[in-house]
Amino acid sequence: MPVRRFNEGGLPLSEQGRQHVDPRFAFTRRRFCYKAFQVNRPRSVGALASLLFAGFCLVTQAGGGQLLEQTGADRQLQLNQGTRVPASLVGWKPDGIEMKVGESPTTFAVGGFISWGSLTVLPRESLLLLADGSMLAGQVSFLDADKLRLTSRLWGEVAVPRRIVSGWLVAPQAGGRGRALQCDRLAEQRSQDRVWLVSGDWLDGDFQHITSPEKPPQTVGVQLTKAGETLQVPLGRIWGISFGKPDEFKSSNRGSAPWTLAFEDGSLLRVRSWAVNNERWEAELMSGLEIPSTSIPADQLIHRIRGIRTTPATAIDLLEATPLQEGQQGWLQADWQSKGGRRPEGGAFQVSGEVFRLGRGVLGGSTLVYVHPQTADALRLRVGMDDSSPVEEIGIKIFIADASGKWQAQPIWETKLVRGRPPVGQTLRIDAVEVSRIAINTQASEDLGPAARVDWLELLAIPNGD
Repeated sequence: MPVRRFNEGGLPLSEQGRQHVDPRFAFTRRRFCYKAFQVNRPRSVGALASLLFAGFCLVTQAGGGQLLEQTGADRQLQLNQGTRVPASLVGWKPDGIEMKVGESPTTFAVGGFISWGSLTVLPRESLLLLADGSMLAGQVSFLDADKLRLTSRLWGEVAVPRRIVSGWLVAPQAGGRGRALQCDRLAEQRSQDRVWLVSGDWLDGDFQHITSPEKPPQTVGVQLTKAGETLQVPLGRIWGISFGKPDEFKSSNRGSAPWTLAFEDGSLLRVRSWAVNNERWEAELMSGLEIPSTSIPADQLIHRIRGIRTTPATAIDLLEATPLQEGQQGWLQADWQSKGGRRPEGGAFQVSGEVFRLGRGVLGGSTLVYVHPQTADALRLRVGMDDSSPVEEIGIKIFIADASGKWQAQPIWETKLVRGRPPVGQTLRIDAVEVSRIAINTQASEDLGPAARVDWLELLAIPNGD
């Protein structure tokens, strides 16, 4: 019988994991000399299982930047009417983006379409996570109490205020689901900094500096302090670092970004506005960070984009709201349980191979009821069957109630979701005055009951005129 080896956290080590986990670096109370630091371990089997990806994190770095973007529905333009057409990017416009649809160039303003391409792009290097949901690909070379310095192939050298940083993903996992789980862990609000080790353990303290080697073969590391004691941790032993925030810190509303742009290097920018000056592109992110003019001409930079999402700035994200009714089969259970009413506990959504970090998941047989904002005359939605659903096909219906609260007998919209197909997108016109509530019904499977896993990726109430 083969001998199974386990790390300090009690997890079995795979062949890949053994390559990167040095037993001598397993910090235990018996071997660790700094009393101020206490190595923390996951407290449940479920939490341990969620960190299985840690042993594989460095495989991404070892790839030397050879990872390629995911394909599938990329380069498809999804219009507000729900139809999909091939389209290519042409250029930047002050009020939007110019695309070539068929033989004709068309300028789309903010909110003028749902999406283009895919936001699931594999990063080629580490990622700096911002509080507004943006991610900047590059190497962090300097850190102090106020700022970090990021060196990026696309953006050059960018000074990033530490107060808007939620985490540093040192070693992104290659798989989309695992990487999304990594990002969620780093983005969680904490009162102090946390260093996540590839062994599955973590260390809490004050992350002060990035230490550089004075002479080879010393390695780059980070300096962590607590209760007057200091610890140097080699960067190769870390998959990520969470930046602690004060209790009053609140992340920006991720559903309110007019533009979300995914670039080929893995950067994901949530952009408030942009401009082209002297043939160079510059932008302001939702966090207030200004992306400086790059060395890449604007007409070349636009072809580094692999995915776009656009949302009217005044849109109301119903997925951020608490529904009036959740039904007996409300949110998904077990590893699909909703976390904070926003993200699933066990990782990201995946529809037709594309990974989505944000959304809400429901089981078949559920009914969710929302108050309809009286300023909105349109409802924009995007929904799909999760790739892990045991049910292959399920029906979705949307009902409305009039101003008196009486429900209409017939749905205003319905569709069939099929596992493996891209998400369905649609914009529905609704009388803002006459509609008081909206009900979303997910049918139960005839054979498997409430087993269907449906992912609501977008549900926006759009005010008049947008």
